[in-house]
Amino acid sequence: MSHALAPIPTTSGAVGTATRIIGWGQTCPTRGCGSAPTVAYELDTSIVARSWINSQVGGLPS
Repeated sequence: MSHALAPIPTTSGAVGTATRIIGWGQTCPTRGCGSAPTVAYELDTSIVARSWINSQVGGLPS
């Protein structure tokens, strides 16, 4: 069985584009509140506008 690296895009899709995010990130609401996952999680979501994110969390770095 051969393996290949997944390409990492240099830009995101348009607002509203369906996307899947995969990772081992934190799954509880408080930083450091649990141990690291042992399997990768998947979430189907869509791309939102930076302006919406900024209004929800107080801003993102440029």
